[in-house]
Amino acid sequence: MFESLDLGCGRNKLPGALGVDLDPTCEPDLVLDLDQQPWPLADSSFTQVRARHVIEHVRNAAGFLSEVWRVSRPDAQIEIVTPHFSNPMAFCDPTHRRALSARFIEFYVDPQAHSAFRNAARAAAHLAFESEFDLPQLPGSVRFRVLRRHLTFPRIWRFCGVAWLANRWLSFYEFYLSGIFRARDIELDLEVLKDFP
Repeated sequence: MFESLDLGCGRNKLPGALGVDLDPTCEPDLVLDLDQQPWPLADSSFTQVRARHVIEHVRNAAGFLSEVWRVSRPDAQIEIVTPHFSNPMAFCDPTHRRALSARFIEFYVDPQAHSAFRNAARAAAHLAFESEFDLPQLPGSVRFRVLRRHLTFPRIWRFCGVAWLANRWLSFYEFYLSGIFRARDIELDLEVLKDFP
């Protein structure tokens, strides 16, 4: 019985995980086209799901996230890594279907989860810079809690403090600076929410 699921595992499967990949030459445990949904995996089966550089390849990102949620147990830990939209290499691979904003996950997060202080700060930032917007929840029960959201950057932008600024003021960075100081990847650590009010 597997506790972990490694989607798009390639040749570097997470030890002890059920490795899933479309390419049979990687010798995954399960050869599967992630666009064929529902996946042949039972509901609430896994406590950990890793999807590193996968979501940019699937046709239906919302369907992919729904399936990740479905096969995960309540409180399961999810790791997603994908190129940021400002990364020129995101458009180099002809099999990539999209490049995302670091805020895409907010469509699956309860906006009421923000503190009153944070909501007031976001409102003030929006008045000043017109870059803070609450994103609506997508209909349905698929919900996550963001444990960590981080943009990675080339060394030069880390040394200059751009990486710190971008991760501290994400919306400001994406609206005003991402065309100049390009990020590399979005790293997300999520928790699956089920049985929420």
